[in-house]
Amino acid sequence: MEFGLEIYIVLSILHIVMMPMMMSTSLDFQLPETVGLFMIGGFIGYAMDFYLIGFLFAAIMHFMFWSHGGD
Repeated sequence: MEFGLEIYIVLSILHIVMMPMMMSTSLDFQLPETVGLFMIGGFIGYAMDFYLIGFLFAAIMHFMFWSHGGD
């Protein structure tokens, strides 16, 4: 099975939707920033012709820039 654009989109949506529920965050989840990171990850995956690298970039950057509310 090839990790193509369709799988990248599905995994990105699942990650964006499920992470606030799994980490029990507040409404300060920064959804536009997260969507932007995954769009950049998609461009990186397209440029490298390997979407798994783009997904890993986006997921790692998402955890690095995650704001836990009032920190």
